[in-house]
Amino acid sequence: MQSRLLRSGPPARTSGTGGSPLGRQQHRREDRHWLTIGGGRARGETLAEAGARELREEAGIDVAPAALGEPLGTTVVRYAAFALLPVTQYQTYFAVAVDAVEVTAEHQGLLERLTIERHEWLTVEDLERRPERLVDLEMPRLMRAAVAAVRARPPAPSGL
Repeated sequence: MQSRLLRSGPPARTSGTGGSPLGRQQHRREDRHWLTIGGGRARGETLAEAGARELREEAGIDVAPAALGEPLGTTVVRYAAFALLPVTQYQTYFAVAVDAVEVTAEHQGLLERLTIERHEWLTVEDLERRPERLVDLEMPRLMRAAVAAVRARPPAPSGL
């Protein structure tokens, strides 16, 4: 089970349409792709707890699990990691609004540091113009749903 996060940043950062910091990952030089922040659930964690932990580890953004609200949706993604290892991920997506924050990689694990080239705040429109593939083809739809879900909510307090 994977918990994935879609954040909606402030309008100044996201051209008024809402965006999410996405990671561009590279397992091989010719296989660059965009993915959301998130990862596996540890034993005993709820999906919301896993999402809050992954957001802190992968992007340096602290939010309380309760701030994630109800899941936006779920998807199943199948791919070959490093063109060798077959992977099936069952992903549950959450959305959270955050104040203006800088994404930091200081808490990332070794594999993440070796494979994630960079993070960018992207709108759906930005993402659709990029030449790299999407790990989850549902990302544009889910990003739109995330923006709609958080528009009525105040930003989550940082540092929880």
